[in-house]
Amino acid sequence: DNKLRFDGKITTHPNLSASYEELDRKEMIPELSKLIPSDVLFFINGYDINSKYQQTKELLRKLNEQFELIFAGSLKKSMGQIFGANFDFEKNLLSKMHGQYAILIDYEDDAENPFLSFTIITEYSGNDISKNLKDLSEAIRLAQSRLNPVVKNTKLPNGKYRQELVAISPSKVEIKEKEGYYTVELQGNQKKFSYGFIDGYLVFSSHEKSLKSILDAKDKKIKSMLENEDFRQSVLYEFSASESYGVFNLHKLKKINQLLPDNYWFDLLYESISKSGLGRSLVFARKVYPDGIWWSALIY
Repeated sequence: DNKLRFDGKITTHPNLSASYEELDRKEMIPELSKLIPSDVLFFINGYDINSKYQQTKELLRKLNEQFELIFAGSLKKSMGQIFGANFDFEKNLLSKMHGQYAILIDYEDDAENPFLSFTIITEYSGNDISKNLKDLSEAIRLAQSRLNPVVKNTKLPNGKYRQELVAISPSKVEIKEKEGYYTVELQGNQKKFSYGFIDGYLVFSSHEKSLKSILDAKDKKIKSMLENEDFRQSVLYEFSASESYGVFNLHKLKKINQLLPDNYWFDLLYESISKSGLGRSLVFARKVYPDGIWWSALIY
């Protein structure tokens, strides 16, 4: 099969060899690819997302303590906008994520309202599934309530009224149990947070349709990434053992790019690649070393 290969090393931390020699660089088999739809827009996997977060903070702290504070503060602020200021994202959610993880971004070409969805799959602490589900449902209610504000009329000192958008009460967010997962039920809202435990992994998605596609891949109703020939060829025969693998679906990426106002350079690059018989997908692998990150990529 026609393909184009790139290999390169990005030197990111040349003076931190001592601490980064302690990195647990697992050469992993991408087990979660069995749950990933074969045509997803973007997919990357790895090991222990919480550990990666802590290592990133440590790296930034060694470079400059202010860098760590800015990074942690920005993440806390972003999570606060989703879950509320009193929700400790690092303690209540991130610290419980361990083992293999996968992050997916997909594009649904809905004729009326096309959208991007975000999904994360990860091992999750604790054997008490019912407690995990209860904790998750509380976090989901907080997040969904803030994403679906209602109009409230506020009386001003001069006797007039002003309309304001306010978050609905989390208690008014209904979560419905479906076959194999849970989803928020809100009328007229496409963005329904959905979650569940599939094959022992926590799956959380910003859209119900994306979570259902993971169930379909698991049940072999649709092809999974294991059946994506570009991905299989790359992982099995082209790349050396790595700690992370990923895929870009270039066909879907081109569809999204058409929605953007300035797509000249992307179109030019895509046309050049297409003339070489390429442009189907980009598969990549990543290894972390004490002084940098080694990337390998193949365009099919």
